[in-house]
Amino acid sequence: MDWFKGRLVIIILLLLGLAAGVGSFLFIEKLLKPHQEVAEEQDPPEQGQQNEPPVLVEIIQDEKWLELPRNKNLVVIIDNDVNARPQAGLEEADIVYELPIEGGTTRFMAVFSRFEPSLIGPVRSARDYNIDIAKEYDPIFVHAGGSPQAFARFSEISSLNGLEGGVDRAFWRSNEREAPFNLYSDAQTLRRVARQEGLPGEGRLWDFNYLSPIEEFSDGECKKITINYRNSNYRAQYLYDEKTKKYLRFTGGVKHTVERGKQIAVKNIIVQMVKNSVIDSEGRLELALTGRGKAVYFSEGGFKQGYWEKTADDITRYYLGEGEEVALKEGNTWISVVPLDVQVEY
Repeated sequence: MDWFKGRLVIIILLLLGLAAGVGSFLFIEKLLKPHQEVAEEQDPPEQGQQNEPPVLVEIIQDEKWLELPRNKNLVVIIDNDVNARPQAGLEEADIVYELPIEGGTTRFMAVFSRFEPSLIGPVRSARDYNIDIAKEYDPIFVHAGGSPQAFARFSEISSLNGLEGGVDRAFWRSNEREAPFNLYSDAQTLRRVARQEGLPGEGRLWDFNYLSPIEEFSDGECKKITINYRNSNYRAQYLYDEKTKKYLRFTGGVKHTVERGKQIAVKNIIVQMVKNSVIDSEGRLELALTGRGKAVYFSEGGFKQGYWEKTADDITRYYLGEGEEVALKEGNTWISVVPLDVQVEY
């Protein structure tokens, strides 16, 4: 009996030791696992894999803006529907217009000259006022159909139409999104198809006036800009980043990022106030883009007030005082064409 009791005590002690060991192992594993997961996420890509290419706009010094080589302007209509986000290519545009369309929403028109994006889109339909602005750039105009008013005027401009123009080879649809939010192209393809279609390869290139790197842009401080479009999903906001000296863009209260995951950063912002009216039962707009109106300019944490002016046979010009055109800082520019009834806070 004493022999049995001794064996039983030994077995119990062994079982207790084994349980303690397993518990310790599980505790240590649980403690180490988060650190192991972080290490795995930080491992370099395997051989043959490549990291995402850098965004050109971010690695080019703004002071070298005027030295960058330029091609004929591509002007592309890019969707801003909630289902179209994140977009591709906006971060590589020289100039981006944000223009109102039906229902208090907006759509972009991007001008590409210095950079050649490998992905642009989603490409969407044009309005007639897109043509009015695009003609100032003597471009290849890229769109996917348009309003009846726009169709009546496409002959006024060299264009590639993704829906009706017989140039399907210039576009493709992504399987990751539903139509109509999935039509894409790229700069090289658009230029190649434009040549095949016999569109002019040369065009007028103009630029803003720019300050020197040591000149400051400021009549007053402005670190935050809000454009309260009627549809809150399109409310545009810019917050100034002291480190990059650019404005970070937010849309509908969230960071506005592109396909590569980078938040859009803007060197210069122009708010151009215009009269507008509804012209049909679909809510399409007419924008008064000729004449004169109020404009506000933002750059490097400062702002200046002035006005825009356009005659029928000239480009839109932006002024500070009578006859004094505004000079911006070298870098990309976003132009918000804003109806008079939309509140702008700065």
